[in-house]
Amino acid sequence: MLTFCLCLIMALATVWSTNAYAVELPEPVKVFEVSPGQKLEEVRDAVRAWRQESPENKTAPVQILVHEGTWFLTDPLQLTEADSHTAWLAQGNVVITKGRELSGWTEDQQGRFVTNVKEVAEGSLWFDTLYVNDRRAVPARTPNDFYYYVQSQGGERTNASGEKEDMSRRAFVVRESERPLFESLAASGTLASVAVKLFHSWSVSSMYLASWDASTATVDLAGSTRYNFDYWGKGKLRYRLSGFKEALDAPGEFFLDRDGTLTYIPRQGETLEHFTAIAPVDPGVDKQGLLKITGNLPELQTRSEGNGDCNDEGLYVTDISWTGFQFTCDPFSIPQTGLSSGQAANQCPAAIVVDVARRVVFQECSVRHTGAWAIDFHIACSDCGVERSLLEDLGAGGVRIGAGWEKIGVTENTCTRNCRVCDCVIRDYGYVDESATGVWIGHSPDNEIVHNEISQGYYTGVSVGWVWGYGKSLATGNKVEFNHIHHIGRGILSDMGGVYSLGISPGTSISNNVIHDVWSYKYGYGGWGLYTDEGSSNILFENNLVYRVRTGTVHQHYGKDNIFRNNILAFSEQGQLQRSREEEHLSFTLERNIILWDKEPLFTRSWPDDVSRYALNHNLYWYCGPKDSVETQEGKFFNGRTLAQWQELPGRDEGSLLADPEFANPAENDFHFAAGQPNEAVQAIGFIPFDYSQAGLTQEGKTFFGEKLSFEYSDPEVPPAPPEN
Repeated sequence: MLTFCLCLIMALATVWSTNAYAVELPEPVKVFEVSPGQKLEEVRDAVRAWRQESPENKTAPVQILVHEGTWFLTDPLQLTEADSHTAWLAQGNVVITKGRELSGWTEDQQGRFVTNVKEVAEGSLWFDTLYVNDRRAVPARTPNDFYYYVQSQGGERTNASGEKEDMSRRAFVVRESERPLFESLAASGTLASVAVKLFHSWSVSSMYLASWDASTATVDLAGSTRYNFDYWGKGKLRYRLSGFKEALDAPGEFFLDRDGTLTYIPRQGETLEHFTAIAPVDPGVDKQGLLKITGNLPELQTRSEGNGDCNDEGLYVTDISWTGFQFTCDPFSIPQTGLSSGQAANQCPAAIVVDVARRVVFQECSVRHTGAWAIDFHIACSDCGVERSLLEDLGAGGVRIGAGWEKIGVTENTCTRNCRVCDCVIRDYGYVDESATGVWIGHSPDNEIVHNEISQGYYTGVSVGWVWGYGKSLATGNKVEFNHIHHIGRGILSDMGGVYSLGISPGTSISNNVIHDVWSYKYGYGGWGLYTDEGSSNILFENNLVYRVRTGTVHQHYGKDNIFRNNILAFSEQGQLQRSREEEHLSFTLERNIILWDKEPLFTRSWPDDVSRYALNHNLYWYCGPKDSVETQEGKFFNGRTLAQWQELPGRDEGSLLADPEFANPAENDFHFAAGQPNEAVQAIGFIPFDYSQAGLTQEGKTFFGEKLSFEYSDPEVPPAPPEN
């Protein structure tokens, strides 16, 4: 049975102080109050009615005080331009949720906790996510650790209409070791309810199974993936299965049967006496989300297409703030045709969506336990932001800014711009779509991502830009500065970075960040600190500390006129600096950096001797690893040359030195200078010391979050090597 237990959900929610009020709004002309028992829509409508009473009321500042309590939603709360000039302020613990507590639990003979949800049996309810004692449970899956591997992709097939059909994205051949499992699923009649998650290089596909052909050991999917199954090499594609009873075999897993039986295997220490299970109720795609703030998007699109005036204030939601609220348990279910984002979980929705808005700000809020993204400033938003807020346990990513491939209404006049994410903790993201990023900026200029702590995601920390190559890009003038980005990747995906960029981006600065522990898939590639991908150009990377990453502190795939200056780059596991594509222009300048490493090689991929399409100068290099080869003993780190030999080539490290920078204790992550100031070698290259302790939350942010900052991190487990096909 579903019960409405206010006190238990409130006890699980994070407690937030609402003393600070950073958004500068005038004193309210009118104050409305909301108490438990009222609906949020009721006070919204009351404000609308009051504004209609006189012309002066239409733009008068209003404050809505929401008193302590929990508000259960079936539909998202909708705000439009009629709801502008309003400050929503939480008084105590105010929870906005689609979560419902599940009751009637008993313990079976196997020590599992069991209940029955009659609405599931009746067909009026379904959920894919469960939270037990404020912790995300795991849908029953197999294997529990690591992966199965596709044998090969499906080939061309003649369909029922006699047409040739390419099945390379819709079917795959199962390895002999897993064929009995698929035979069993087909025999049980449950095959169509089984989901498969396929791990591509930088993205995932979540699909449902459709049919099984035992004669060819081929399984068909209900939809198509974006990439074919041999895209990354035949027999290398990893997958897991979930959604069937036999997979329920590990603590923390649950299985929901279509007859309404819900079974959970308790983790160590969990008892029925101290057990709260909450399921986010899925209301359907048309009711996705907790909060939607949307101006007049159709009119904006009409004017944009006709080159009309897009600056009319009447089109936009303006001057709305939310302070101190807890948004939680927003559901998202994989569509029957599947989910296969090309990159950065771009197909996933968000719990909070803002469109056609100016000056909409969330501060001192939390968004937790989501099915997909937390907050999305999507179309035609400006001067919006998130400040001192906690975004954690997310199905996809944290904050999304601007539009992606759909480019709805995206012109220079109507694109999202000037948004700010500051002093936020964004962590534990990517549970449903692992390709999500902590913060994502698409077709959007002049945003600031500053003083945040971003961690424990399966993919990139901050992604900037959404144009592949040298086409026109709107992602210009963005600032990604003073962030602490760490413990990302978790050994799952490849081709990621602490900060990742795309396209021509003049005015963009990636500076004063601390990035470390970027762990990509062990048998893949691409766990970089700073990563300029396709067409990244005119970007400044300065005063960053990058250390302990998998495949390079810096990687430029291809681009033009980027500058890497005055950074500390240390301790990559598989090569230190990577440059990939060769082009007919200066790809980047690397100057006044300190590069410290203990594993060879220094350079990987394309650093040819006979071209001058990259510029190195005034860098300080120091190798502090074992000298177990002739090359290391002779200091031949530079493509088989000594530094002196390397410097004889044009554009190769004029003014650079091979010398110890004399950091205090780099092995223990202390990159301060041991003497308190740079030594002669560091001074000689013109390196300017920077205070990397300023990265991450400001002091105000640290004080606000307090003990909420405590979080355990560990190195990812390394799976066995994939089979040789």
